[in-house]
Amino acid sequence: MFQYTHRNHFKFGYNGDWFANRSRPAEEFTVAYGECTRRPGDFRSECIRAARLVRDSTELPLNVLFSGGADSEVVVRSFAAAGIATKISILRFRDGLNQHDIRYAIDFCEQAGLAFEFVDLDLLKFWENELFDYAEKSSCVSPQHCATMWLCDQVDGLPIIGAGECYLTIDYVDDYFEGRFVPGKSPYRVGSWDLCEREKDASWYRFLINTGRPGLGGFFQYTPELMYSFLADDWTRKLVRCEVEGEVENSNTKLAVYKRYFDLRDRPKYTGFEQVMDYDRIHRSELEALYPDSDQVAKTEYRALLKHLSSNGAPPDRKN
Repeated sequence: MFQYTHRNHFKFGYNGDWFANRSRPAEEFTVAYGECTRRPGDFRSECIRAARLVRDSTELPLNVLFSGGADSEVVVRSFAAAGIATKISILRFRDGLNQHDIRYAIDFCEQAGLAFEFVDLDLLKFWENELFDYAEKSSCVSPQHCATMWLCDQVDGLPIIGAGECYLTIDYVDDYFEGRFVPGKSPYRVGSWDLCEREKDASWYRFLINTGRPGLGGFFQYTPELMYSFLADDWTRKLVRCEVEGEVENSNTKLAVYKRYFDLRDRPKYTGFEQVMDYDRIHRSELEALYPDSDQVAKTEYRALLKHLSSNGAPPDRKN
């Protein structure tokens, strides 16, 4: 089996049957992670090491799918910093529907002197005619994710998706501290922070596996050390100590971690699908009817995960 992560340390499946397809709706989506085999470096160094491991894992040319978001820019920068040549493919929707998003990718490549190629897609036509073919190969409930699968089919070599980032949320009580608000602190009652793995994101892996296509469904979980470096970063620790005012997840704050190690430009958080959300909702409901219960979230408690990752080779976890 191709190493979709290093030594296939990241696993997903149902009832312990790893990399399997869901056989019935009631099955629980579960995940597992490997352990660090050495002391991790900081986030930048682990991104570069992951890029080198990817290069060593295959003789295929590498092809980074660059959306214009911060995640995929970090992937491009990681391979460049490692001195590894990659192709860069930018998915461009007809009628400029995602121009607001991909302009960041275009600007970066032009400023950095990196060659890139557009792959053009009539998105609405694709959703009408080919969406369900891709959903069937992946049990995917996201029309947006299926467009990325289509892109994988169009490019040469090993497609690399800038996904798999550590998505953290807090299980909080939805009210404010009564009369005890402290500036700089979260106003929510402290709960448990969890790493969330969304089943719909695993559909990228499932598509690659089911079609026999080597590829990376999530660069940021390629090694346990890369995951640890993000989770143990000082800024992430600040978040899970509830010292970031009002934040109950890290979707809006992960850029702060990235910018500590890479010279990223500030940007809004786009998906690229903002102009077609009415169509997205229609098709998403159709996919959810076809694949019920296929949008589950597997949660791993933050401190327990750090302890697991560090159980072999990583430093003992600092007390939060």
